[in-house]
Amino acid sequence: MQSFGFMYTLYAARYLTQLPATVIHEELEVWSNFPDNFLNTLTSQRIIYGSNWDQWALEHDGCIATEQITNRSGPDRLSELVKQNGFQGSMLFSLKGKVLRSNGAILLNPGRGASAEEAINLWQANSRELTLICWVAHLRMATSQRRRKNNLLTQRQREVLEWSSAGKTIAEIATILGVTPATVEKHLRLARDSLGAGNTAQAILKAHLTNQIFSGDIPDETER
Repeated sequence: MQSFGFMYTLYAARYLTQLPATVIHEELEVWSNFPDNFLNTLTSQRIIYGSNWDQWALEHDGCIATEQITNRSGPDRLSELVKQNGFQGSMLFSLKGKVLRSNGAILLNPGRGASAEEAINLWQANSRELTLICWVAHLRMATSQRRRKNNLLTQRQREVLEWSSAGKTIAEIATILGVTPATVEKHLRLARDSLGAGNTAQAILKAHLTNQIFSGDIPDETER
């Protein structure tokens, strides 16, 4: 993006958006080279969520100057933060409908103090190439395997979830793994807690969606 005049880029997206929040709450995936102090405030205070820019990206296709969104919808916490840091001259590219079950946006900024007119001119000069880059980047990110660093499962937790998904009872899982039923219950509870799941069925789904189980076939009992 810098080769096209945009010094700073921010990619933010959610995946698995067709699943209800009661099943899995998907956090924003954010990647950026904006200055750390600005980025830390943006993410730690969850300023993107529910902002006018977020809402625009959910409802529209294409690219728009962020100043135009602010002029239409009025200032909010995000636009004020951007203004305070000198990044109000930015372009917002919506990723709506580009990859199944996902949405998001890419924010492009020429540098601190840049005007909306400068950003618009840069975009218009290379809109075809920039659009293609945005689409390909999102496709790559949305289809790559990812694991949340705050909900990684242990090997034993993955095993008990896989056996539970196969319809095995706690007593049967204990026999298969050579442990006590209490130990199986402990690993199931820890797996639920780690994944933020209300029950074992939700834990199995979340573990599967974050690529932590079902990486291969569930082993046959005779191999245990």
